[in-house]
Amino acid sequence: MKKRKVKKKYKILILLLFLVSGVSAMYILKNNNELVYGAKSFYFNSDLLIASGTNAKNYTLQDGVDSITININNYDDKLRISEVNINYEVTLTDSAGAEVSKKTGTLTKNVKTDKAITFDNLDAGSYTVTAVATKPYHKILTANFHLQATNDNIEYSVTDIKNSQIVQLTVTTKDYSGNATITFPENIIPDNTDPYFKNYDKQTNANAYTVNLQNNSEYTFKFFKSVPSTVYTKSNFTITK
Repeated sequence: MKKRKVKKKYKILILLLFLVSGVSAMYILKNNNELVYGAKSFYFNSDLLIASGTNAKNYTLQDGVDSITININNYDDKLRISEVNINYEVTLTDSAGAEVSKKTGTLTKNVKTDKAITFDNLDAGSYTVTAVATKPYHKILTANFHLQATNDNIEYSVTDIKNSQIVQLTVTTKDYSGNATITFPENIIPDNTDPYFKNYDKQTNANAYTVNLQNNSEYTFKFFKSVPSTVYTKSNFTITK
């Protein structure tokens, strides 16, 4: 009986190469070691967004902030940089899932690139930012952001005890910056060694004086009492913008 020779025309070797970015590359070799196909290095990351499917990142921004800025990049470190141009889309959606804005662009291959994406003039509320690498490979990064309404209130409190020579007024701001007029009882006068009251004159200003306040600040103003036995409370003061 004749033995049949089985000649293999090709030897195929499939290697799975797992990159740090999670992208796998498949190489197919013929018997002459010719490379048929090979996936390039691919990195698509962000400073605030994380890969879709993992535990969602949630950020609450300061009162009054009306913009969201995220960064995307094409590297893991200075040695591991994408070898392909990456087309991307970054989409902002509201709490109902409706698209608010979308931005597109390309991260250039072989160049370590950071791209800042900003969505501004936003109302208070909850938003989701989703960055998608659309070509040549696909990867999704996402995070949730909560923007809080502007707080223009001026909060204040008064500290005083019987027979004290001084009453203290503490003023706190969050988002408000600008002038505020402090009205106080007739039998007390502000400490004019305080730079905020250095130009105060009782005859001219009587019992009201305007100071300039900055946002996210706290001020303590002293007033001297002509009748120490009198105890003053918050209701004896008003602050208007």
